[in-house]
Amino acid sequence: MSTVIQATATDWVAVAREIGERHRDGAVAADRAGTPPVEELEAVRAAGLVNLRIPREFGGAGEGWLAAARVVSELASFDPSLGALLAYHYINFVPALLDYEGDGERIQRLSAENNWLWANVTQPWVPFEAHPTDDGGFVLNGVKPYNTGAGVADVFTVLAPRADRREFVYVYVPRDRAGLEFHDDWDHFGFRRSDTVTITFHDVVVRPDEVIPDTHPGVRDGFPPLYLAGGSLGFAAILVGAARGALRTARELIRSGLVPNSDDPEAIGLLGGLSARVQAAEALRDRVARQVDDAWERRRTITVPEIVELGQRSERLRSFAAQTGIAVGDRVYDVVGPVGLEADRGLDRTWRDSRIHSLHVNPLIYTHLQIGDVILNGSELTGPPFFLD
Repeated sequence: MSTVIQATATDWVAVAREIGERHRDGAVAADRAGTPPVEELEAVRAAGLVNLRIPREFGGAGEGWLAAARVVSELASFDPSLGALLAYHYINFVPALLDYEGDGERIQRLSAENNWLWANVTQPWVPFEAHPTDDGGFVLNGVKPYNTGAGVADVFTVLAPRADRREFVYVYVPRDRAGLEFHDDWDHFGFRRSDTVTITFHDVVVRPDEVIPDTHPGVRDGFPPLYLAGGSLGFAAILVGAARGALRTARELIRSGLVPNSDDPEAIGLLGGLSARVQAAEALRDRVARQVDDAWERRRTITVPEIVELGQRSERLRSFAAQTGIAVGDRVYDVVGPVGLEADRGLDRTWRDSRIHSLHVNPLIYTHLQIGDVILNGSELTGPPFFLD
C-alpha cells in the first residue's frame, strides 16, 4: 500500500507530479509489456486524487474540473495511460450529473469513503440488456467492448438499455461481481497500459441500491447534461499532457549531450515553436475548465443553448489538443534525431497514444462536421443519441 501524500488543496498538480516522477523509470518498459499501472493507481488512491471532485461535505476534496484537468495532464505527461485512467474515472463518475436534486449524495459518500476508482462501461450502441427485477434492481446480459480501466478499477459505471421499455439506465457494478468475464483483447499500438478490455456480462445481478438515481425529467435516451463538456475536457487533458511529456523527454535528451548538433538554431527554434503550441493548448484547457466549472455551479438553471455552446467549446478544445499531441509527438523527432528512436526512451508513446485517442469518439473529421453543423445550422447537439433507429 502506498503512503498517503500530504498536500494542500491547492497543490494537487504537485501531488500528481510526485507520483509521476516516482514511477517514471519503469513506465517505458511497462508500456512495452502492456502492464497496467496497478502500483501507480494505488498511489493515486492514497493521495486522494480519486476523490478530487467529490464535495467536501461528502468526504472529498471539493475541487472542480480545473484542478482535475490539470492533474490528468500532469500524470499523462509521465504516462498517458495513467492520465487516461484517472480522466475516465472523473468523466464516468456520474451520480451528481444524473441527480441534480440530491447530487447523488449516497453514492458520492460511499465512493469517497472507499477511495473507489471508477471505470468506463458505457458504450450504448452494443447488444446489451438490463432486465428489471421485482426488487428494483436489474440483471445484465451482453457484451461491452473497449472498457478502459475495467481490470484495475473498483467499480464500473454501466449504461444499459432496459429490456422492458425504450429507455436506458445507469447502474454501478463492483469489479468482483459474479458473472463478469474479462477478455484481454486490447492489441492496439497505443494506450497499452490503459487496461482496456471487452467484458461479457452473464446474468450479472445489480442490487437496487446500485441503480444510480436519475432525477432529470423525461426518458434517459442520451447522456446527461454537461456530460459532453466534461468528457471532452477530460479527453483533451490527456492529449495536452502527452504533448507536454514529449517536450520534457526531448529537452532532457538534448541536455544529456546525446543529441548531435543540439545547439543548432533551427532545432532550438522548432522546440520553441512546439512549446508555444503546448502552452496554448494548456491555456485553452484551463479556460474551458473554468467555463465547465461555472456551468456546473449553474446546473439547475443553465439553458439548452448554453449547454450546446459549452459542449462545442470542449469539443473544439479536444480537436485542438488532439492535433497538438499528434504534431508534437511527431515533430520532436526532428529536434532529437535518431537517439529519440531508441525504444528505451519511450518517446514514441506520445505519438501513439495521441493518435489513438484522437479517434475517440469519432475521427476528427466527423467531430469537425458536428462543430460546423452547430455553427452554421444552429443544431442543438448536446451529445449523441442512444437510439439510432
